[in-house]
Amino acid sequence: MALLRLIKGFAPGKTFPLNESSYTLGRAHDCEIQLDAASVSRRHVRIFRRGGDWYIEDLKSRNGTLLNNRPVLEPTRLNHRDRIQVCSIVLYFYADGREHETGGIEEFQAKIADMGPEDQSSYMATFDMLRQKHALGQTMASAEVKLRALVEIGRHLGEAVQVEEVLMRILDSLFVIFPQADRGIIVLREPNTNILVPKALKQRNPNHDEVRLSRTILQNVISTGQAILSADAAQDSRFDMAQSISHSPIRSMMCAPLVGIDGNAIGVLQIDAATTMRQFTSQDLEILASVANQATVAVRNAQLMESAMAEASIRRELNVAHKVQQGFLPAMKPSVNGYEFFDYYSPARQLGGDYFDYVPLQDGRLAVILGDVSGKGISASLLMAKMSAEARYLLAMHPNLADAMFALNNTFCDDRWGDRFITVAAGVLDPKTHDLELVNAGHVPPMLCRPNMKPQALKMERTFPIGVFPDSTFPVIQLRLQPGDTLFFFTDGATDGINKNAEMFGMDRLCECWTPYRPTIQEQGDALIQAISDFVGDVPYADDICVTGIRRKL
Repeated sequence: MALLRLIKGFAPGKTFPLNESSYTLGRAHDCEIQLDAASVSRRHVRIFRRGGDWYIEDLKSRNGTLLNNRPVLEPTRLNHRDRIQVCSIVLYFYADGREHETGGIEEFQAKIADMGPEDQSSYMATFDMLRQKHALGQTMASAEVKLRALVEIGRHLGEAVQVEEVLMRILDSLFVIFPQADRGIIVLREPNTNILVPKALKQRNPNHDEVRLSRTILQNVISTGQAILSADAAQDSRFDMAQSISHSPIRSMMCAPLVGIDGNAIGVLQIDAATTMRQFTSQDLEILASVANQATVAVRNAQLMESAMAEASIRRELNVAHKVQQGFLPAMKPSVNGYEFFDYYSPARQLGGDYFDYVPLQDGRLAVILGDVSGKGISASLLMAKMSAEARYLLAMHPNLADAMFALNNTFCDDRWGDRFITVAAGVLDPKTHDLELVNAGHVPPMLCRPNMKPQALKMERTFPIGVFPDSTFPVIQLRLQPGDTLFFFTDGATDGINKNAEMFGMDRLCECWTPYRPTIQEQGDALIQAISDFVGDVPYADDICVTGIRRKL
């Protein structure tokens, strides 16, 4: 009789015997097997029998179903010990119902997690002695069986992509090679520490007797990189101080280190038996050491694969976040009679902290705002999103630019943002009078470009950035744009680009880009961006670049 066993989820260890010909798994009450998780669809997946085989079929669920870490795209035949993942829930399929031979690593890890400080010298596990008549049965695998099992280990480990799967396949194969083995355990060292953590457990008998793994023995194998063989662990003088062994039913045992290419052990593989009537031999130890070498490579490969998959998932999430962030920026330039506009935005990373926006006001005026959030990456991009929403709302609510900036500053003077702040340059243009009100909150001053004149930075009182001191005031200056005048706002990423000679682009080069008079603002802006690109070359940008411009047509 086939069955499913819940490995990870709402009730680890629970089994579901498959007596009928079809079962639906999902959140709905009419599902034969209910999976209690919000991310699971109401009718998520179906398992059904066809002939003498069982199949799995995803029911067009929202989050999909994985079989051995691959998406289920069509009805697929199930094999013994297949891994089924439905969102955060993991089940194993057993074609013959022998779920107890899979081990019980979840229960084992849970018990370890609950240990008190007094038990830190050893790890707790579950174990049971086999009946005496089993001890008198077959205790030796033939050379042919051992060779076939070793070949299978190499083949299966090459297919495994998750550490958990790799370790369980190792133990499955070792139980074929060593019929006298009662238990197999693999512990791995946590990265950059000496902490050993149990990762896989397999035992032949599901009944529970308490047994201990000796930290002393494990650390000895780790530190020396040498395998250990003991015909009778309880009487072995090397283990005199290891009460966890002497007080346990373990008798014959083998331990082999998992040694990486750098010569350092990353874990230990232990196989033991509960009776001296079926002792392991030196030849057995050689086989175990050989398996440990294969296991080390497989574990490293699986760890790299898991890291690569995690990085790929992060990249996908960042791509989505990048598109969302771009949605906060204006989709098009304003259409204002007698004026033209330029904007450019390039984040140094996938997510940036620079920001600009055009905000039409009810009286026909137009607000232009540009900001630079302190820091980079995800945290800066989140604050940039908050800035986008708040600035647009407050500029529309307050007809006076100084009042809008006052309110914006107080919004970000909050402990929720930590020590983050935002430099801002903002202006409100009245296209009827051509007057422009300007405010600078700790930002680079805007640059005014006039025909037949050298570009010059506006002389403005530079106050503290937004989010530093509550109730700060922001002085406003007035500027009347003449025909042909262009005013550029930009973040310091435009001037701070570094080339391969460690030279900075700087304000002088920026002014040179705008010194020749060009007939359109687009040509002016493009000249700056091209000059920065030519200067920096292949050196990655260290900061986001954001540029906006307003030009009164001739």
